[in-house]
Amino acid sequence: MYNAYTYPNPAGRKGAPDLPGSPYVSLFNNALKKYVNIINQGYPTKYGVLNILKYLLRLDIIFFNWIEDLPDKKGGYLQSIVLVFILNYMKARKKKIVWIMHNKLSHHKTNHKLKNFVFKLMLKKSDVIITHAREGIEYADKLMPGIGGKIHFIHHPLMKSAIILENSFKYDIIIWGKIMPYKGIDQFLKYLKDNSLHEKYKIYIAGSIYPDDYAYEILRYAGPNIIIENRFLTEEELNQRIAESKIILFTYNRDSILSSAALMDSLIYNRHIIGPSSGAFKDLAQEGIIYVYSDFGQLIKIIDEIKDREFSFEKRHQFMIQNNWQNFATSIIEWIDKKS
Repeated sequence: MYNAYTYPNPAGRKGAPDLPGSPYVSLFNNALKKYVNIINQGYPTKYGVLNILKYLLRLDIIFFNWIEDLPDKKGGYLQSIVLVFILNYMKARKKKIVWIMHNKLSHHKTNHKLKNFVFKLMLKKSDVIITHAREGIEYADKLMPGIGGKIHFIHHPLMKSAIILENSFKYDIIIWGKIMPYKGIDQFLKYLKDNSLHEKYKIYIAGSIYPDDYAYEILRYAGPNIIIENRFLTEEELNQRIAESKIILFTYNRDSILSSAALMDSLIYNRHIIGPSSGAFKDLAQEGIIYVYSDFGQLIKIIDEIKDREFSFEKRHQFMIQNNWQNFATSIIEWIDKKS
């Protein structure tokens, strides 16, 4: 059985995007237990990649998630130097480096040059690269031509079972999840305001706004038809609000996004979903289970077309059966074994 390390495994800080207990990392580790020994599971750290040094001599595999954000972490420059050492050490020892490439770019604009360096370094050094959007393969191949052969596309696994909600509609649209600038919610609300559409739809928006100074850009659009709650919803509350909504909407900026855990979590509900024509959203539209738009003008047309249309769960249910965490883990190990 392989000994593996999964990054990140953060001790975390209040309000940070990568709080401990990340559902993706936890589910990823649990799915792989059949094949690998995750030696840092259950041992959170505040030292980032420096913590890998503690285990380095024992490792057969390192799994990296969101490593492109490393320069923004505490001691980010030092951590980036250590990352170079770790990657070169693993390559010299013929150990495996696996990178789950969640995004095309970091969602945060700071330390841009160093982040680009880390991104390209991971493209070069990784033995297996996994992307949850076909667009990830195209993007990587443009940055480093010929690299596409070691990149594997697989849909983001679904975390939960289907929830069939009764219709108790109060809202046309719900937007949920952590509210951050890259999600483009303020741009959508500005478009509605600028085009005198802010009273046309009943819209419910909920999620913790991050960073704090972004709150003004969102909350200034609140009104009788646009309800905004700056807080995390419990699962019970989220189920209730989605039951009250006709459409789940994602307005993410297309520059950085490849995949979205919130999108995959939304697939479990018997509700229409609309998102940008990019990354995993585009892939799921090709499967015929969500709708995508290219600009806000097209988005408005789609909303008007489908908001009163009955939803059919059949295609989405088949997709959920096929794309589970255990199948994902099996595929990862097969790709690693082929590199041995």
